[in-house]
Amino acid sequence: MPTVEGVLRDFISRLSDNLDTHELEQVLSGDRGLTSHDLGNQPEPWTEDNLIWPLLEAVGLEKDPQPYGAGDRPDFELLNVDVDVLGENKSPNKIDDAEDEIKEYLRDKALGADHGIATDGFEWVIFKIELGGDFVEFPEIERVSLRRA
Repeated sequence: MPTVEGVLRDFISRLSDNLDTHELEQVLSGDRGLTSHDLGNQPEPWTEDNLIWPLLEAVGLEKDPQPYGAGDRPDFELLNVDVDVLGENKSPNKIDDAEDEIKEYLRDKALGADHGIATDGFEWVIFKIELGGDFVEFPEIERVSLRRA
């Protein structure tokens, strides 16, 4: 099983194969996103394959990618946890987009999850949906940043 440190090292190495030093520093510091031109691939699936999926494996979490099919649906569901957890992935420095989308998925009663993970690979945020009368809230359970690592 890979280690978190090993996954991060491999990711930075692969990223440095595609970016010059200045561009790499901008991505790692949060000042710049990734483009298809940078990677020769779409940034989100590239980030999933090179960072998000390996990190989930490194911490022992099993996932079902695209559990509801492609399109406007969550990117994964965790399988080996005691609660229903959906996940939404984005490319680095797009955490706000992931947070907005996972909240929408949690609102969808047909999906049936009470917890969601939003990630861009660097930032990981766990939310819980709380329904009460006329309002819906999404308390943040945990936020972890791997940026300093």
